[in-house]
Amino acid sequence: GGRLPPLFALLGIIFIPWFYSFPIAMITAELATSMPDQAGFILWSKRAWGDLFGFLEGWIVVVIVMIDKAVYPLMFCSYLRFLIDLDYWNSFGVACFFVTVCFFVALFGAEIIGQVSKYFTLATIIP
Repeated sequence: GGRLPPLFALLGIIFIPWFYSFPIAMITAELATSMPDQAGFILWSKRAWGDLFGFLEGWIVVVIVMIDKAVYPLMFCSYLRFLIDLDYWNSFGVACFFVTVCFFVALFGAEIIGQVSKYFTLATIIP
């Protein structure tokens, strides 16, 4: 059980970006050009629904970012396990090193993050 025919998987890959991601990208582009501010959707929520929802949106973003960023060291270690044998403590050390490197990269700004992201993407695709 649990198998998906290839046609349904391909239809999902083709249609989900057009019916989900593309409208969200257009909404974001429209709001970003009409209200150019670095606060982004926090500002949009605040202007649309008031201070409380702007505040809640800010905290929701913080929680989502913390959860999202916790996944990347685990993904890195799982990719690395294909190349070398890692036990729990070695994997923990590699994850801590990965978090430390990402922290110091983030200190230098968005431009360097874009450059480093290219290398991480290549390292993910190559193996």
